[in-house]
Amino acid sequence: MDITKLDDDHYIFYITDVSGHGTASSLITIYVKEFFHKFKYSEELSPAKLLEALNKSFISLRFEGRYLTIFLGILDTKNDILQWSSAGLNTMPFLINKKEIVELKNPAFAVGWFDNVKWEDHIVKFDEEGFLLRYSDAAIEVKNEDEEQLGRNGL
Repeated sequence: MDITKLDDDHYIFYITDVSGHGTASSLITIYVKEFFHKFKYSEELSPAKLLEALNKSFISLRFEGRYLTIFLGILDTKNDILQWSSAGLNTMPFLINKKEIVELKNPAFAVGWFDNVKWEDHIVKFDEEGFLLRYSDAAIEVKNEDEEQLGRNGL
């Protein structure tokens, strides 16, 4: 998970989960962090295009069958807009504002599964008093007293 200021009005942020455990997976998270830190804001910058670039780079480095799921957003604080995309199924956050709770769903392939994947951008209004609940799959795998996983509804 990381948040980076792109300019006075734009922030890029993500939450990711790399397949596997241990040192190799940890090093991949460092790679992802460095990948996103090199960008500056421009009108052409979009989460879907960034996921496509990350995927190409990820596949070219041959991370031994590893892949990652990611929710990636660019927040425009001047216009209260969140542009987002995601890869994989377990990183769908909730957008919570005064009127509703919306799960930001985007079933898509994970980064590293296939070459030449195209992702889609989505845009939502991000109210000043709203917030985004981001979580890892560990949060929905917590078990209750009956040893059942909480899941998204329990979260």
